[in-house]
Amino acid sequence: MDRNGVVRSYFISCSPLEGGKAFSHSVTESNITLTELHPFYTYECRVAAVTIGIGPYTAKYEFKMSPAAPSSPAQNISFVPINSTSVLVAWGPPSLSAQNGVILFYVVLGSEPETRAVLNFTVVSTSVMVGPLLTYYTYTCSIGVFTAGGGTFAEAITIQSSQGDSDHRTFSSQEPSVSLHSLASRTTYFYSIAAGTIAGTGPFSDFQQVTTLEEAVNISLSQGSYSTYELAGHVEVCARLLIEGLDKSVHVILSTEPGTAIGDVNFIPLHNHYFHFSPGMHRDETQCVNMTVLDDGVVKDDEELYAVLSTDDPSVGLKEPYRAVITLINSNCQKINSSTCTNITLSKEGPAIHWEEFSVYLQSSDASVVLSQPSVATVVVTDQDYLILLFARQEYFTSERVGHVQVCVMVSSGHVERPTQVYISTEDMSATEGTEYTPLHSYPLLFSRGHQENDSLCVAIGIQHNNCTTGTLSFGVLLLDTTGVVERAVIRIEDIDVMEIGFEKTNYVFSEAAVVPLCVKIYSGQLATELALKVQSYDESAHDETGLSNEEASTVPVYWSGRSTGFAAAIASVIIVMVMMKIRKGSKKLLLVSSETATHPTDTSCAVVSNIGEGDSPPSCEDSAASSAVQHNDTDALIASTAM
Repeated sequence: MDRNGVVRSYFISCSPLEGGKAFSHSVTESNITLTELHPFYTYECRVAAVTIGIGPYTAKYEFKMSPAAPSSPAQNISFVPINSTSVLVAWGPPSLSAQNGVILFYVVLGSEPETRAVLNFTVVSTSVMVGPLLTYYTYTCSIGVFTAGGGTFAEAITIQSSQGDSDHRTFSSQEPSVSLHSLASRTTYFYSIAAGTIAGTGPFSDFQQVTTLEEAVNISLSQGSYSTYELAGHVEVCARLLIEGLDKSVHVILSTEPGTAIGDVNFIPLHNHYFHFSPGMHRDETQCVNMTVLDDGVVKDDEELYAVLSTDDPSVGLKEPYRAVITLINSNCQKINSSTCTNITLSKEGPAIHWEEFSVYLQSSDASVVLSQPSVATVVVTDQDYLILLFARQEYFTSERVGHVQVCVMVSSGHVERPTQVYISTEDMSATEGTEYTPLHSYPLLFSRGHQENDSLCVAIGIQHNNCTTGTLSFGVLLLDTTGVVERAVIRIEDIDVMEIGFEKTNYVFSEAAVVPLCVKIYSGQLATELALKVQSYDESAHDETGLSNEEASTVPVYWSGRSTGFAAAIASVIIVMVMMKIRKGSKKLLLVSSETATHPTDTSCAVVSNIGEGDSPPSCEDSAASSAVQHNDTDALIASTAM
């Protein structure tokens, strides 16, 4: 064995596993006798050789000491007379460190000096019923505790049987606990418990003792917490009786303690308010007081104070809860106009999904805050792993004067990992390709690798000036990929052309109840869409009712100048308007009105219609077809002639 030098001594280190002080020894021999070890303890020792220093320790070696007689006797010996011939004797075992082994049994020895009667009981429990005894005789009694190593007796005590039977009761319960009532106050009772089955009752346990207290009147607060609104002005606090059949007068004292609530600011403090309970009151009856609460008019968090029950009556026992928190709920609401923001962290992990969404709820536990709508928001999360290309705008506005409109496609979400091509096409709506705009058919837009969110590519679409009064026209733009149409946008074109329209004549003279042909003329411009005109009438000198009286109808429709989009009327085209006049005497002033902003009034937008005598011929328009229709009162022919 390599000793790394000459062994000069050995170092022994030991410690008890049951706890206690470790010790060590140094010897020059290869053996040692250890003394003053604790009986029945297990020790763990190690040895190390010493040369010029301490070497490594050996493996741990365990050994257990033999048992011995206990170092101390039984503890807390007591007795209770059960009847005139029996006494219950009870005790406790020595402390664990003084037992020196496993306690095998107890020996109870006793004697009576006068009669020389001897008592000898051997039991394994910590109590024994001693008897039969002589009535009201005094015995000396000693308890011995025995292990495998021997026994130790305690000093003898004196026990005495009673003159008569004592209070002995038996209770049965199917629950693991039982409440005992109607016991004497300040009295020690011994009890033992046994379990029973259908086969019978098992052995009883060791006797345990319990001492009752002086009977007290138990009172508590009715609640452990109270709450009220400031505007309520008060809160009711109650004390509750917890015993049956009160046979005397008692009292308790209620006081308040401030918390976050301040006395005389948020509430009126209570100092030594007495609750009186009178004889005859029963369990759960209460005595209450209204404590005043103050509204300070300040928007703030809810505040708290405490109600505390106390007593100076020795016959009263306070039970929980005898201290309660009182919450004053703020009655003043606050409207928040400013804003504050918070960030929600989103994870970039996960598969490519077009978009996901979740809801965010606005809540408040503060009663002073009133939530307005919306209090729920939906957050849509577009996946950056998913490339989404969309129009930069859903609607574009331009004018014939500009000559073109620029339409852009942008990266709405994700980024371009590989070249991606989409296409732009146009489609007619109210505008016609080749007439109002230059069409596109699958025009390519190529997004290159590296394009990121909000990057865009654009194309210019030509807008044509048709020199016709059309009003605002529109056409569609389609975004397509290999799967079909992805999205649509609308282009709206402002019309810059103006058309002048007016009556062909400014004076018309007709006889009563005649069919009046009013002539409307296009003085300048071209018409490329349907146009609605109206005639408004104003009395000049006519006194009788007419078909155009202000009271009955101030406007009447005249004519739709086109039957379909694209109809164009040449300059100086004449439209015949049929109006039934019922003027007996006087005249009507007529105004020509158009709702189209591209239609400008002229000096001939006003005409006067007058009555003439019967038999005279009404004036006619130069258009022969219209004149013929008027003369023959042929309405169908009139409408046909003006629709050319």
